[in-house]
Amino acid sequence: MQVLPWSYVVFGSLIGPAVGVAALWLLGERRVRSLSVAGVGVCAGTWLWNSMLNIRHAGVIDGDVPFKPFPISWQDTGTGVFAFAFAACALLATTERDEPGRRTLRIAGIAALAAFVMDVYTW
Repeated sequence: MQVLPWSYVVFGSLIGPAVGVAALWLLGERRVRSLSVAGVGVCAGTWLWNSMLNIRHAGVIDGDVPFKPFPISWQDTGTGVFAFAFAACALLATTERDEPGRRTLRIAGIAALAAFVMDVYTW
């Protein structure tokens, strides 16, 4: 198996966070700083994970499960995990420092879930 082309990595690292921020906006998050930080965190996590896979030539984990309604791979799963971790850390270090944990996890979770779904179905 081949690794993802760099153009896919760039595309996914930009479209996933954009969809995540749009989802947050639609679900009622209106604080621009929180939206921005969540978007940057998801972008960084997505970029780092997929860059590591490309640099290490780890294309073998990009094989989708043969289930047409939800063709997930380990690459997709890693994207979601890294997107969530980076978004949560970025939010906790900046705008959500004094907010309840459930709020921070909700913002990071929604943004990362949107990036994960975009990863599964678009690239």
